[in-house]
Amino acid sequence: VNVGRSYNQYNVVGPVSTGFGRPTGAIIQRGSNANGEFVRFADGTQICWAALVSQGGLQSWTFPATFAAGTLVLSGNNISDASRVVSFFPPSTTGANLVLFNTITGAAVQAGVNLTALAHGRWF
Repeated sequence: VNVGRSYNQYNVVGPVSTGFGRPTGAIIQRGSNANGEFVRFADGTQICWAALVSQGGLQSWTFPATFAAGTLVLSGNNISDASRVVSFFPPSTTGANLVLFNTITGAAVQAGVNLTALAHGRWF
């Protein structure tokens, strides 16, 4: 007899985990640390985000949670100026390099500009 796990208001949110390729923990896990915030789902989906400040050139972002290899899509923006775009360089499972560019001048934006970064993929 295969008895499935029963979910209720007390165990839907908590640490997600897998065993033998199947979810074994909660359905949703949410967390944060100095690198940003993340949410993990029992189906393997993971989303990380962070509010960053541009450093006037190439900078690193360490993800708040590690991704599975080959599963990552990155995006970012600066909502105060439509002529600015975040460009990401090949990421690893633990982080990515990025730079905030001015699309009119083609130059990196000066230091001190607020931006947001988003990464989504899989955690297993």
